[in-house]
Amino acid sequence: MNILIAIFEIQDYGGIVGHAEDLASGLINNGHNVDFVLLRNRPFDNVRKWDAPKNSNPSVLANEVNNLSGWYGCNVRGYYGKQSLKSWQSFASHFDLIIYEIPVPKLDNPDWKEVFNTGVKQISVIHDAHYQTMYPHLREVSNKLTGIAAVHPAAYYNMTDVDCPVAMIGNPIKLADWDTLPSWSERKNQIVCAHVWKAWKNMHQVVAAAPLVKHNIVLGGDGIEGRYMRSIDKCKPKYKGIWDDFLKSGHKYEGLISHLKLMDFYKQSKVMVDMSYSKKFVKYGSHFNRSVLESLNYGCVPLCTVENMREKPSDPPLFVKGEHYIGIKHDCSSVELASTMSAICEMDKFEAQSMVSSGRQILAKWFDRDIVARQYIDLAYGKETGVMYGV
Repeated sequence: MNILIAIFEIQDYGGIVGHAEDLASGLINNGHNVDFVLLRNRPFDNVRKWDAPKNSNPSVLANEVNNLSGWYGCNVRGYYGKQSLKSWQSFASHFDLIIYEIPVPKLDNPDWKEVFNTGVKQISVIHDAHYQTMYPHLREVSNKLTGIAAVHPAAYYNMTDVDCPVAMIGNPIKLADWDTLPSWSERKNQIVCAHVWKAWKNMHQVVAAAPLVKHNIVLGGDGIEGRYMRSIDKCKPKYKGIWDDFLKSGHKYEGLISHLKLMDFYKQSKVMVDMSYSKKFVKYGSHFNRSVLESLNYGCVPLCTVENMREKPSDPPLFVKGEHYIGIKHDCSSVELASTMSAICEMDKFEAQSMVSSGRQILAKWFDRDIVARQYIDLAYGKETGVMYGV
């Protein structure tokens, strides 16, 4: 198949970068041709500048890709105005399948629905549980879609009243060569916490707890909440003083870390911390992040909020607390968080290796990028695939 991965332009792409890159690789490994475009609300086409900011990576889809600002050296297609839309539709009609990594554009173009009048198979990917509140207009074009791929239970259960099939299909990753990675005993007593600093990621909790931790913490990533935290005149009251205390503690802030460098940190470390929690998201189900998959893949024990990892009561859990990850309450104290991070660093090697091994079994079954790619093709052809991870 000739497949187009199309992405509406946004700020702070985060995990969407890894999803798109690994999905493209999985599709290519399965013998498909993959092209890529960035969709902009403009009346003309162009090519985005070739060179990305520092801490970017080589890209399967473009020249380089940055975890926050996206793809560089890629084709850009405009979709503002009738002439631009006609050009897009003509271009898109030459593909067998279009995969929209971001489901719909923002509503600042009166003709946005025309983007989806391509006449070919189309799949939208859902990475979050924001459909009901932030883009309910997806419903208006859902009859143009062949299917919707939700990456976790919260996204899956958030999708209602759409006129196309919805499947839960895992976030694709490239499985590491596990036999070549350092054992638990060979790793540093090191903790990694690197995410996009959105409010619901709760990075301030790790920043506040860090001075109480004797083991090294690799703090990375960036985003609006990080900029508030470090601001002299715009710092939010709940962040007051914690950044200065973090810097005085001797732990280092790495800033935005490239994907390759982050995976290298995971290879060397014992713990990955993800304090993500959204009251809105958890009412739909588990909202486990890509960081959980990548850290298990490279040998870390994930430390996550139990609320963010939970399943709906009617569903058997995919990731089980104490078996695949260490859980902590989202409203824990700094002392509790610090002591838990330290305890994982000092965990018995057999217990830690068993937890990582159990998690990797799930990765191999549901998140291998080659398997995930085949599930997208199944969805495109109306075959039952991936729903509820086999439940």
